Amino acid sequence: MKQFDQFDIYFLELDLKETNGQELAIQIRNNNPTAEIIILNSDDFYRSFSYKINSCYYLMKPITKSLLDTALAIAFSRIKQKKCIIKTKEGYQKIILDDLLYINIEQRSSCFHLKNNITFFSTCLHESFCKENNYLLNHPELLLIEPSLIVNLDNIEILNREKITFTNKDILYLPRKAYNKIYSVWSYYHLPKEREEIF
Repeated sequence: MKQFDQFDIYFLELDLKETNGQELAIQIRNNNPTAEIIILNSDDFYRSFSYKINSCYYLMKPITKSLLDTALAIAFSRIKQKKCIIKTKEGYQKIILDDLLYINIEQRSSCFHLKNNITFFSTCLHESFCKENNYLLNHPELLLIEPSLIVNLDNIEILNREKITFTNKDILYLPRKAYNKIYSVWSYYHLPKEREEIF
């Protein structure tokens, strides 16, 4: 209970003897908002509660292997969408994609710029920037601007020909010719969201 932020997935039985399972689930969610919670229970009693805490699956007992496999597949797919793992000079580092602003090359490494002025350097580049970071580009919010810039479209607040202003007010000055590519993709990327807000 003292390590709420240490885990990606929690299997949680809510009928506990020594503590309130619902309160524990709320504590986990408050301390680790990106964690996946799989609720285990013998009936439907806590199903509505599981929606409130955004659990990824509600496993009814008795648990079969196929149900467990389904729950894990859903949990892993949601984790993959939210996070990435990078190999830094200090070891492996988990990055939450919501916190990522952009990636560029600094000190012959990929430099990951996050909110709150946090940066991580990957190990020295052994291939091109694009090849080294290609695994990130299956996330639709990450856009590659060749040769050596990846921006998070979700965190762009203002875009003009000179610079990007991110949602946390950090500024990135753009290389020449980058604006047209970013603008065309960014405006199209946000269009469905704007439509949802209108309707």
